[in-house]
Amino acid sequence: MMDGGHNSSASKQSSNNRRPASTTSRLGRAMQDCVPITLEEHSPAAHEQATPDLRSSCRVSNVARIFGGLDGVKRELVKEIGFDGLLKLPGQFELDETLSLWLLSRLDTDSCSLITPRGEMLPIRDVDVHFVLGIPFHGTEVRHDNKVHGEVLAAIKRKLSITGTAATLTMDYLEHLLMKDYAEPMQKEEKDAFKIAAVLYAMANLLAVDGPKNRFPLSLLRNFLDTNTIGQINWSGYVLSIIREAAVHVKRLIEEGKEIHTLGGCTYFLQVMYIDNLSLGSQTTAHLTLPRCCAYKPETLKMLILLDMKKDASGKPVGFGVHKLRPSEEVCYSRGWGISFAQQQVNAASLHEDTLDLLRSAMQFAEDFWKKLGESMSRLNQTAACDLRNKYQHMYPWYKPSAPQILPDRNRALGVMNLRASTIVKNARAHQTLKRCPIPCKPPTSKMPRIAQDPSPHIVEEVESSSWDSSTNGTSESCAFSNTTVEQSSPSSSECSSDPGNTDPNTFRSESHDVPSHTSSESDPRYQSSVDGPVKIVHEHSMFGESPFDTNNLVVGINRLRQMAIFKWLEKGYDMEDQLGSVWFRHDEPSTIEIYGHTMKAQLSRSGSFDVVMCEAIMRMSTLHDDSLAEYAGGPRWRHFLTPKFGEYVLKGQDILGSTEIRNHFIGKHLKYDVENCRMIILPVRYQGKWSCYFWDFLMKRIVILDPTMMNMPWERVELQHAGVIDDIHSALMASIKRFFKGWVVDPWNWPRKFVTNLGPTCKHCNSGLYASHYARFFNGNKLKFQVGEGDLGEARATLLYQLLKMEGNCGQLPPRLALLTQNPGNQSALIRSIRNMGG
Repeated sequence: MMDGGHNSSASKQSSNNRRPASTTSRLGRAMQDCVPITLEEHSPAAHEQATPDLRSSCRVSNVARIFGGLDGVKRELVKEIGFDGLLKLPGQFELDETLSLWLLSRLDTDSCSLITPRGEMLPIRDVDVHFVLGIPFHGTEVRHDNKVHGEVLAAIKRKLSITGTAATLTMDYLEHLLMKDYAEPMQKEEKDAFKIAAVLYAMANLLAVDGPKNRFPLSLLRNFLDTNTIGQINWSGYVLSIIREAAVHVKRLIEEGKEIHTLGGCTYFLQVMYIDNLSLGSQTTAHLTLPRCCAYKPETLKMLILLDMKKDASGKPVGFGVHKLRPSEEVCYSRGWGISFAQQQVNAASLHEDTLDLLRSAMQFAEDFWKKLGESMSRLNQTAACDLRNKYQHMYPWYKPSAPQILPDRNRALGVMNLRASTIVKNARAHQTLKRCPIPCKPPTSKMPRIAQDPSPHIVEEVESSSWDSSTNGTSESCAFSNTTVEQSSPSSSECSSDPGNTDPNTFRSESHDVPSHTSSESDPRYQSSVDGPVKIVHEHSMFGESPFDTNNLVVGINRLRQMAIFKWLEKGYDMEDQLGSVWFRHDEPSTIEIYGHTMKAQLSRSGSFDVVMCEAIMRMSTLHDDSLAEYAGGPRWRHFLTPKFGEYVLKGQDILGSTEIRNHFIGKHLKYDVENCRMIILPVRYQGKWSCYFWDFLMKRIVILDPTMMNMPWERVELQHAGVIDDIHSALMASIKRFFKGWVVDPWNWPRKFVTNLGPTCKHCNSGLYASHYARFFNGNKLKFQVGEGDLGEARATLLYQLLKMEGNCGQLPPRLALLTQNPGNQSALIRSIRNMGG
């Protein structure tokens, strides 16, 4: 497109700077014949004008952005009118305008065929447009009015809900109709308006562009008087007719020796059609999917275009047509339909027989291969095991394997009368842990959680079991997400004591903790000082622990009565305005974070958005939950929750390697496990105003990306939005491992990305923090253990609020009524009275 400034500047050029008509016509003939021309005899100004600043009116990125962002009912409406191919358009697309000009100049408008420099003909028909773009190609012809009648315009305005005689149809209004959030279910009038807007927007921006400006296609309005027939119109034929008109216009300008600034027609279709029909050797793409546009990502199409570009002796591009066309039998397009049906049957039978012969040979080869491979692997395993035995017997000649210790009666100790299958599995795995570790396991000093076998939100279970030490009075601590809940031991009075000068029982203070500092090599041999700061010495890594999803150590019941009472009191604000200004949540390991009451009310109430501090508090709570479960399971940890500030540092370009706060999330005595032995590193990331969750799987060497706001979209759309961000964060993570650890060697390359979709419902941006936190807790790398919740997600937010307030190490100052509930009053009647006073 050319703006007014460009046109005015062009008109001011002097006559001696204009390119002579003879040069322009020679350029046109060279573009058509692919014959190199030289402009050395002309002035430098003429040489610059010999390569016009071409611009296409075809805006692929606009259509891909709008249609790729549709979901739910909107996608179904697009499919209903037969334009579902536009849902799969690749985004961020930049057309090669030189190729577009070359293709238009080589289109024979009479036969509607592309003529290659080799003399080959590539016919283009209506069905070919359908194969490439996925729009209707049969039915009635498109009605094109040179002058719009008043009654037609008025009828379309009514369908588009445009009132007033002065109101005009604009592209911005069409985009508004497409991106608008409609109430469910959509009314018939809204559906009709959406269908009309979808076709008009696609025509004006991609399919039937015919000018440099973003024109509203008023000439097509008559086709939308009956929205039920939109899908029964031959839109492909209309797209092809606009391309032919654009080709006629280009050829006329070339013959007249005039400059070409703007190209009309859907040149994107021409480029995909041409490249998809070329014989490109190993780069040739098989015709397996439709529409064909989704088979070519922007970088792929750009690379293939360069392969077909002709250059002169000096390396300057002079045209295209290096490769010949593929045989018609290899393509799905109309030019392959000329083969008779009988001949196709013969060809198909021959191909099937040849394919079967190849498959039989391959299967025989594979059978022999796997047999020999099995024998080789068996011998390799024996050799490896023998080497390991010899190595450890040489390193520890004094060690003699002894019989395992006898476990105490686990059921009697826990006070569980009915032994479940999950408990049997735990006992067996604990028995194996004792075999690996000669040091006797320390018996727990608090309540042991019992697994709730039904994760239904309506089944809540709180088990009061006896303690290992009868003198210890354990209290319950919830550590659950959403509808799934976890019971965890809370700190005793000695762990969370009040200020000696403060007699208010509602003011909680933790023990005197400084920000954890890394020990030197003198006090702890695991750490070593360096110029860049402390580093951890790693002798072995990747000794992955057992997954909590395998041991079923995930959820048990909590008291829903308490959590919902707190949540309702927070939402309704009973006598709390003067208490919102105090710090309700404070946690000091590995660094101090504080959350005020008004922040908790704003973010944990319905439709509240989480900030980085809130999400970090939830990740710490998840870590403490895993710490409590690890006391019973033993062995290395399976996962490590990384602070969301890591992603913030990367996105803002801040120094990660020099940050003590970031370092403390990788190494330090405050960590009860070794990060280098975790299989999963989990990071919630806030990007473009919403939260996602990234998983690094160090066993599979892959990165899994979950975006809760794009669950109903194709994974290609998720990749398009997160590809650049995940690359930056992955590089920062690998650099952090290299800086903070000595001996933990990780190959930063060849980490494939997996963009997971259809994992559950799509959420709004305001709820993305809640969903991302839930994914971090209950996604095992392949599937989600439990869904977040239903309805307005109030119960899920109530659970998080209750858990944060009761979290171990929380030394914030709670309002008296909240403190009464979070202290777990032993008297049930006192609990009920407190809830009633809070309006629950």
